Amino acid sequence: MRALPLAVLLVAAGLAAGAPAAGADRFRAPATATGGNPAWVRTRVGAGAARAAEMDEVTFRYDLRTAPAWQGVEHVERTARLHEVDGWLRTLLATMAVGERRRAWVREVDPDSCDHVDCSAILREVVDLELVALRAFHDPLPGGQVIASDGGRRVAIRRGATVAWVPVPFAIEALDEVRSSPGGVEVTVAPACGTGDVRLTFTLAQLDARLEVAAARRLERRRPAAAIAGYRRAIVFDASLDEAHLGLARALLRLGRSRDAVAAVAPVLARNPVWLDWRTLVEPGLAALRREPELQALRAVAPGSFDVAGFRVGYGDGGVTYGVEPRGRYLAAHTVYDWRAERFAQDAVSIIDRRSGAVAAVLPLRLVGGTRDQVASVQRALRELGFSPAAGEVATITSLDPGRVWPIDNRLTFARAGVEAIQSRRGVAIAGAAIVDATAPPVAGPITDARLLPDALVFHVEDRLACWADPHATAVVVPLTARPPLPASPPTAPPPAAPPPDVRGPPSGSTAGCAAGGPGAALILGLIGVGAAHRRRKTT
Repeated sequence: MRALPLAVLLVAAGLAAGAPAAGADRFRAPATATGGNPAWVRTRVGAGAARAAEMDEVTFRYDLRTAPAWQGVEHVERTARLHEVDGWLRTLLATMAVGERRRAWVREVDPDSCDHVDCSAILREVVDLELVALRAFHDPLPGGQVIASDGGRRVAIRRGATVAWVPVPFAIEALDEVRSSPGGVEVTVAPACGTGDVRLTFTLAQLDARLEVAAARRLERRRPAAAIAGYRRAIVFDASLDEAHLGLARALLRLGRSRDAVAAVAPVLARNPVWLDWRTLVEPGLAALRREPELQALRAVAPGSFDVAGFRVGYGDGGVTYGVEPRGRYLAAHTVYDWRAERFAQDAVSIIDRRSGAVAAVLPLRLVGGTRDQVASVQRALRELGFSPAAGEVATITSLDPGRVWPIDNRLTFARAGVEAIQSRRGVAIAGAAIVDATAPPVAGPITDARLLPDALVFHVEDRLACWADPHATAVVVPLTARPPLPASPPTAPPPAAPPPDVRGPPSGSTAGCAAGGPGAALILGLIGVGAAHRRRKTT
């Protein structure tokens, strides 16, 4: 099949429905059209009301005529998932009903016509496009919700003109299916790295909450009372959605209700204080919260010395900088993102709960097209919370499979602490005389840097799951527990002591001392013997 050209396409201006007039000029696009989307006119209205979602299978055909004679006609018919169709054809098919037919004019850029201002576009082709059939892979959802991919690490939810997003832990190549389930919605996703389809499950309450937040955000400035009601509905749907609590606080602050705003963010203050403090720095609408005593209590007595600007990812040389705060609850670690995979940031600081190993927040350092102000806000937040560089032994990393370019089997040795970790495809096994044996799930790439802290092992992984040209460094924290000391052996009882010698002799008239052979027996017997000899001499 001949591929349609990449083109600068025209937008129709006031085109009426119906077939064009006869003659060669019928294929000529209107002179009033401008660059952008394809200029098209509907030549037949479709019978179906449904529109194709990106994962739906569409059967379409088109007739292609090329300039200048418009005589040769190329007939093409194809069946494919909509996300597999390229360019403006996909854009048109996504808005067509089954049975509908449209005529589109295509202009190509002529490289020879480019000057220092612009390039002119020449009319090259006319396409008569028809949507023949549609096979749905997206179940109808309540409220007309439609789920689509966002080309990165999140899924888009659309309901009418409202669009919200749900983050996912990997880059998405395409959505394969969206099916209703008793628990909510099951979305089958093809990851960008081609590791096999992954099924994600969302509850309807989670989706409704994000849509309510997106709708309420548009109402904050002009209708704060309506925004407050929307954010409260979102919290009823999903109380764990931090953005709903922050949105409610913003709307309340617009009405001067600062103490109500503090109450609105109380759940976030308890479960994600670092992220909340940073948001009050970067969002003017939340800045008033910084004056409240609950937020001021987060700040350390002495500011930390953590240097965000000096963050870098090392390769087995201890070059990674980790930060810890006085309460010992969180660890700050550098995480690298590519803008294609994470739309808002190129690299970031991950705030990781040291007790559970879960990522509590991601603070973006450099926005796409942003400035160093983002770095400054992250540094200020972490320093005022007392984050300082973490001390710990750096691992010596040895490949157990030196023949591989991308070794997954590695040994991490901490000689001073007597701890060793083995990375394999089954996970990371950690053992040592002073700690309870621990394991971590398999990671997506080789460990390039590791640090042993008093209560955790933290390491960086080169993660290629995102399948971009550059690896992504992901920080992983494995909580460790000190091995309790062995119980001491009970003391051995000494043998019973001998009784003290009896030097008093037997009582008067008693021969117990002699019979018992006590210490006075020899003396007594001697005296008896002397007395007996004296009596014999006297008798004789």
